[in-house]
Amino acid sequence: MIAVTAAAVALIMRYEGYHASAYPDPGDGTWTVGWGSTRWADGRRVVPGDVIDEASAEALLAHTVRGVVATLETLVPGAWDKMSHPQQAAMIAFTYNVGSGNLYKSTLRRRLLAGEDPGQVIAGEFPKWRKAGGKIMPGLVRRRAEEVELARLATL
Repeated sequence: MIAVTAAAVALIMRYEGYHASAYPDPGDGTWTVGWGSTRWADGRRVVPGDVIDEASAEALLAHTVRGVVATLETLVPGAWDKMSHPQQAAMIAFTYNVGSGNLYKSTLRRRLLAGEDPGQVIAGEFPKWRKAGGKIMPGLVRRRAEEVELARLATL
């Protein structure tokens, strides 16, 4: 699992970038800090004025990724166990970005739970998640493409 989470974290860090001071997400205005964190480890929401140093931001990212893995094990149990490590890494990075609530009500989840091939589901569903604030975001288009490519790797 270490290689899986490392691959997911690397992708997340590339797209989120480190921000010491809280800022509103350009897509929906959610306050974000560090490596794209919207909540602190104790569950509090990030608010204007919050700050974090880089080491603490990395620890918060690792904490959040562990929670994402636990969520995926719960939300797509049979499918999660059948996924390759690269597919799991892609799912972690994707879910970190879109949130577990959005995954819960998604066609992506329904298709995985129905037993469809995870590689085909990821390739077909991830690219649909390219909008923020109702607008197609070029960064999300690139991110989804990279997540799909990650899922296609033979091994990590």
